[in-house]
Amino acid sequence: MLALRSFRVERESFRVKPQRQKVKNYPCGGVRLTGFAEREQDWVVAEEYAGGTGGFMDFFQGVVVEYLRADRGIFVNPELLIQLDEGDSLGKGRHWYCDAAAASFKEKTLFLCEISYSQTMSTLVKRLQSWADNWSEIKVALVRNSGIPSDWELQPWVFIPKECRETFDRKIMRFAFGTGQMPQPRITYLESVVPWNYRRTWDRQKTAIETSVQQA
Repeated sequence: MLALRSFRVERESFRVKPQRQKVKNYPCGGVRLTGFAEREQDWVVAEEYAGGTGGFMDFFQGVVVEYLRADRGIFVNPELLIQLDEGDSLGKGRHWYCDAAAASFKEKTLFLCEISYSQTMSTLVKRLQSWADNWSEIKVALVRNSGIPSDWELQPWVFIPKECRETFDRKIMRFAFGTGQMPQPRITYLESVVPWNYRRTWDRQKTAIETSVQQA
């Protein structure tokens, strides 16, 4: 159980007072978010933070990385900086820290992996929308800065709770997938990446739930 007394979101601190207690349960790995909050909107922010880019997500990010590494044909770089512009300046809306980049030499594909167990999927969908809007530039940047072969494919790979699949699918229906556009994300449920749910033989096979958004 994680005891929440205060939390930080986008440089703004929220101090919670022990007057109202609420308990929030998250479905993956038995993680439970518990704490005190004066305002309901504070809990909304906390939930988004838990499924966003920092804080509690660090708990599960390592589990996903180990799952990826269980295939010895995949090489993983956590928290990869994707920077569209050359130079030292990180422009607003022009760079992202990807939860994990997984290079598959078997598939000649670099997977940009994002992990979320937010019930709304809003942060994840917003990230994917930003990538979709800049997809051609992202590939140029990764060839330049990370040295991936220019003929490799580039594909998002999202790790989400099974119960959030319907919400995720509904929110990305507006995306334009196709030639020259960001491809459909590969999807893996977080419930499947815990180590007792797959065989760690270093030749991990793709599971039935690593699917495109069009499949069940």
